[in-house]
Amino acid sequence: MGIADVAKVANVTVEQAKAVLDAIKTSPEPVIIQGFGTFKTVTKPARMAVNPQKPGEKVAVPAKVVLQFKAAKPKKAA
Repeated sequence: MGIADVAKVANVTVEQAKAVLDAIKTSPEPVIIQGFGTFKTVTKPARMAVNPQKPGEKVAVPAKVVLQFKAAKPKKAA
């Protein structure tokens, strides 16, 4: 499902759907959507890794910011 599909289901324009997703990605605070889950950005520190094609060679991996999602707990049946 792409942004165009989300926009169609939500009955908004593609630009509006992109704006919402960009706001979630760039928010410094966690974004909580009740009944769905929580989005937050996490900074991964720089590190040294091993090149899988040349196991003896070390490669520097730069620091980066990633989006993390945690699903909400399902509602209990009544």
